[in-house]
Order: sequence, then C-alpha cells, then structure tokens
Amino acid sequence: MLCADPRATVPLRTSYAQEVSELAVKAERDHGVPAPILAAMAIDESGYGTIRVALAANIIFSFKWISATQAGGRSAYTLSCQPPEGKGNTNIVFKDHADSIDFAAGKLEKLEAYKLATETYKQAANNGNKRRSAATTWLNTKQRRCSFQTRRSGCAN
Repeated sequence: MLCADPRATVPLRTSYAQEVSELAVKAERDHGVPAPILAAMAIDESGYGTIRVALAANIIFSFKWISATQAGGRSAYTLSCQPPEGKGNTNIVFKDHADSIDFAAGKLEKLEAYKLATETYKQAANNGNKRRSAATTWLNTKQRRCSFQTRRSGCAN
C-alpha cells in the first residue's frame, strides 16, 4: 500500500495551495507566524494534501500524537502503511485543515525552537518591513538559533 495518493493533479494542487494559503493568512493574524512559510510547509509536508495521513486525518504538518493533552484533546491516527518497527507513525487527528494549520501556527508561536523567530518576525512586520523581508528574517532567525541546537529540540523539523 502506498503512503501517498499519486493522483495529485494540477487542479488539485492549485486548489489545495489556495486553501492552505488563505488559512495561513488567518493563522498569521492569530499567531504571528509568517503565512507564506506556513503555506509552504503545509504544501511540502502534506504532498499537496495527498499523503495518507492528510487524507485520513486532515494532518497537514508532521505533528505526532504523544498524548491527548499535548494534542489539545484530539484523537490519534496510526499510519497503517508504515512498517511496524517504524517510529512516529501515530499522528494527531484534526477536524479540518483550518484546525491543523491553527494548531501548527500555535506551536510555532510558542515552541522554544521557533519562539524567537516568531517574535522577530512580528517585530519586523510591525516596523513596516515588507512581508517577504520579514519572512526571510523569520527563516534566518530560526536557522541561526538551530545551528546551536540538537535534533531533540525541534530544530531539525
């Protein structure tokens, strides 16, 4: 069984990109994480919404289910096409794409590995910098911080 649906047509990709872009703009307003980065991550991590976990559980980002508390009370979905010895095959189930993007943006706003980058982006955007420049600042801040961190801290994600 494949873990991705190979039928990601150009119209499907275009529609998906439009949907997640609009949701990312709302998430930026709510959480301060750059919308272009959220949208790009959503498209990349979900294969334009065609990977099995995206289709089965509205999982756009690769957030794993650790506990109901960590998942904000959401349930878990286990990816059955991954070998049993594979780690990280249990993911959070989201009610829809908006829920998934809002959850991810909330994490990127507060997780230590992303917090400084998000605050730097908010300051740059509030100081009148263009969105592209401010988003680049977010990426650069994230990269500088992670050059001193380990994979366990979330910097490799």
